Amino acid sequence: MKLLLALLVASLALFAGVPARAQSKIDLVVSVDAETIEIGDSVNVTLKATTSGEVPSSADIGAVPPSFMQRGVSNRVSFGTNGRRVVSIVWTLQASKTGTFKIGPPSVRVGDHRVTARTVTVKVVPPGQAPSSPRTQKPPDPFGTPFSLLDPWRGQPPAPEPDDDRRLPPGTQADAKLGMDAPRGTVTFLHAIVDKTSAVVGEQVTVSMYVYIDAAGPDHIEFTDIHEAPASDFLKQPLIADDAETKPVGYALVAGRLWSVRLARKWALFPLKTGELDIGAMSLSIVKPRVAGDPKRTSEAIKVRVSEPPVTGRPPGYVIGDVGSYALAAEVTPREIERGSALAVNVTLSGTGNLPSTLVAPSRAGVEWLEPQVRDAMTPQNDDKLGGKRTFAYVVRVQQEGEIDLGELRVSYWDPDAKKYGTAKATLGLVRVKPGAPRLAASADPTQETLAGLPAMRAERAGAKASRAHLTDTPLFWIALGASPIAYAFAFGARAAVVRVRRRRDANAVSPDRERKLRVKAADDASAGDDARAVDAAIMRAIEAAALASAKVNVRGMRADEIASKLEEAGVAAEPARAIEALLRECEAARFSPDAEGIDAARERWTRARNAIDRLESK
Repeated sequence: MKLLLALLVASLALFAGVPARAQSKIDLVVSVDAETIEIGDSVNVTLKATTSGEVPSSADIGAVPPSFMQRGVSNRVSFGTNGRRVVSIVWTLQASKTGTFKIGPPSVRVGDHRVTARTVTVKVVPPGQAPSSPRTQKPPDPFGTPFSLLDPWRGQPPAPEPDDDRRLPPGTQADAKLGMDAPRGTVTFLHAIVDKTSAVVGEQVTVSMYVYIDAAGPDHIEFTDIHEAPASDFLKQPLIADDAETKPVGYALVAGRLWSVRLARKWALFPLKTGELDIGAMSLSIVKPRVAGDPKRTSEAIKVRVSEPPVTGRPPGYVIGDVGSYALAAEVTPREIERGSALAVNVTLSGTGNLPSTLVAPSRAGVEWLEPQVRDAMTPQNDDKLGGKRTFAYVVRVQQEGEIDLGELRVSYWDPDAKKYGTAKATLGLVRVKPGAPRLAASADPTQETLAGLPAMRAERAGAKASRAHLTDTPLFWIALGASPIAYAFAFGARAAVVRVRRRRDANAVSPDRERKLRVKAADDASAGDDARAVDAAIMRAIEAAALASAKVNVRGMRADEIASKLEEAGVAAEPARAIEALLRECEAARFSPDAEGIDAARERWTRARNAIDRLESK
């Protein structure tokens, strides 16, 4: 009996272990979104791991050729049929060298062991030689199973997967408020958003300047030549520091493509007059990376229509521009003084909006208000409104005796949120003024000297003073006075002659022909060395100088695909024009390739470039 019981327990354990091992099975499918790409393009390597058991804890792409640079990696988890889970890992690689390359094999770690997929092959060709639609093919569906007949969604088309450049980092989503119908530039652009386009004088208008960066583009962008929006008809107060780093605020879909959004500027603007006021545009230029076309990026120019608050219900004493929500508080110390003494009145004006910088003191006979000391403590509030407090420290002299009522401070304002006027008040109350010290009476002794130390009174007129010689009476003064303009004219003429000589010398020194000769010699010197990248850089500068000197065409900063056509328009034959375009492409690719070519290849390019330059000179 004991033997049968032991056999039964062993059998149950054996059959219980079979589904457990089956549950831990994992299937891997690896694919690329394009098997043939051009140099400089990116390819996405996707690994999909399907499991009904333990989810992979890590993933590795495997071996990556040196000529590929990894630009990013993303992952997501979704659910397939029959309770299975699918983990998708996407590596984005950028090619910098032509050839056929093997990538991988990618793998994942599940528990204590690693599961490996197959390698993939990618062919990199020169620009313009890739198939017209390299990314239309979709990888095979990893979710197909023999039990698909039981799938309730059988026969329905699968939900489309977002493109790789639209995948969001885990835990994030695109902000619909930042979405746009079309981008305003390539790689990056500026976008201005204003919270309102109509306001009253003194009402806060909040303007935000956002920098949009293509999520599939470069990781690092540098800007220069930053010009702020002028907003000359507004009082501008920054809500974030203008010199601070841009602040990431999320992601946005622009024409169906994913862009990273960063906040660059945020201002509280208070209009100073009525009319259609122009805030202006912010602009900057891209330094890195080098982009085709104009590197300058400009935001939209925003206009705001400004009017006065309504006349109906306007309280007496309201000042145009006092807009917001205010509160007043005052403290008077001491409450008992002697006549002619002073007391302190500290007033605090708090709230949001355009707080006035002056207050109207109440008028009372025998009460003198001196100019106050004003201190500000204004900061952005949680709703981006500018607010805080402004304190006024008054010194008040009282010349009347008795119980003196100092009156009341009042500030009227227009509240744009409530659409009505309000008045902030602060009652100052009474002060008790006691008689002052008695004034000193005049001395009864008429012989006593009233002001000591004064000189004795004169009894007769003094004689005339003797004349003395003056500088203007001497002939040397007039000679020197006449010689000064002559010396100035001589010095001015000599300086003008020196400037003309320098200009002629500088014009000869920087002539295009001389620049071409210098660049060609620099390329010869570089090719004698061992630095291939230096040779390619010198070749590009020599070609640019030769094109400017011989064809009057500045190819520097020009798009690579329009160099040949511009040279042909300037009279250069088609063959050397295409040769120059191809050389510039090759040098650019070789300079920034992480796997640099040898010095022999660079010298061979210089030989071809020298031949093209000679043909330019003889055109």
